[in-house]
Amino acid sequence: MKSDISKRINFLKTTILDREVAAFTMSSQYVVKRVLKHVGHGLHTIVELGSGDGVMTQALLPRLSPEGKLFAIETNTTFIHILKELPDPRLRVIQGNAQNFISYLDLHAHNTIDLVAASIPFTYMSSVERGKIVDECYRNLAANGSLVIFNQY
Repeated sequence: MKSDISKRINFLKTTILDREVAAFTMSSQYVVKRVLKHVGHGLHTIVELGSGDGVMTQALLPRLSPEGKLFAIETNTTFIHILKELPDPRLRVIQGNAQNFISYLDLHAHNTIDLVAASIPFTYMSSVERGKIVDECYRNLAANGSLVIFNQY
């Protein structure tokens, strides 16, 4: 098992090599706790946009119902490999971008989304791209669903 400092160094190396990754460090426990304040339990469908190395993913998995699904959407191949090592059958790791996230999901089995947790570089996107993501979230969220946007630089 890698040490925390080793994980942080690897995260930084990955972000330096991939300009699409907007964070310079993995999500801190402070950020995780602040996000989880807005997340209930027993959720059936969670979509995580910009899952990175899975720090938030691991915190969100216990919030799922036993039959729930968490769709982790990430562009970076290094992070994809790390996410695929997480041993939870409810986790679906998808390599893709946030702008097209809804096309990656099988919403026939999951009619609506309970939570979208987004840690993506909205400031790097055009207003059209940002609008598309927010519109897709709004259209596909359950009546009591939530969109939580967070970043750590």
